[in-house]
Amino acid sequence: MDDAISEIDKEITRLVQEGLTPLAIGARLNLPEGEVKRRLQEIGYPARRRGWFAQAIGAQALRRQIIEAHFAGKTPAEIADEYEWDLGYIVRRLHEADLVPHTDPEAIERAKKSHEEILALGRQGIPRHEIAKHLEVPWLIVANTLDQAKIKPLLPACTDIAGWARTLTPILDEIRGARPNDKPILEKVDRVERELVAITEAAAKAGELMAWAKGNSERWCLSDISSLANASLALVDVLKGCVEQREVAVLPRLLDQAETCIKNASTLMTKAISAIGEE
Repeated sequence: MDDAISEIDKEITRLVQEGLTPLAIGARLNLPEGEVKRRLQEIGYPARRRGWFAQAIGAQALRRQIIEAHFAGKTPAEIADEYEWDLGYIVRRLHEADLVPHTDPEAIERAKKSHEEILALGRQGIPRHEIAKHLEVPWLIVANTLDQAKIKPLLPACTDIAGWARTLTPILDEIRGARPNDKPILEKVDRVERELVAITEAAAKAGELMAWAKGNSERWCLSDISSLANASLALVDVLKGCVEQREVAVLPRLLDQAETCIKNASTLMTKAISAIGEE
């Protein structure tokens, strides 16, 4: 009997670590929700804990702090303990952010090392977008980490994000000069797309953190970055369509049409990016 109970508890533990609620776990295992909560309490994973601090800061700020804690090398259980919140909620928020919760010591050590590197590079004056790309972490994580360490304030952010956007210009120049049947061209287009998505998200998140009472010029600048980056992002599909014509480019006329399309689309993107951050 004890073995059977132990196996059930193991399965409940596994499911809560996947982010399932007690109600969902009960449905999966054919157990009453109250029984699942009782077992979670005994195992050491209280099913519902609502710490006053987490309630006070609100859901959006809590999500952001969960992600920051993840990149600082904390496990979901440690985050749940810190904010007095249930484990399943923590795991679900990480999954929503496309993050894999830390479970093994190596991943935790890598995250902690990355956190330390953010601080070290920030002290050297390296731009935040360069740190983010180098360490493969979101721009906002870098900005918040440096802000909390009082190395560099999160805001203003416009100059940094605008500089990041302008680093795409050389890639667009390479795309403009490429033939549609050049193999690396699609990789370059994919890279531009990934970075434009990240730039748009960074500008939007930074704008959300601004107090409405101040920083109008910064707010307008971030809004312009989002708008222009989105306009460039819309052209990514055009570029991909141009490149895909290489599959049927056995006729010189079709190849020339694709090449013209690539040049026109990349030129428009370059103009949009060059306008980012201008007064």
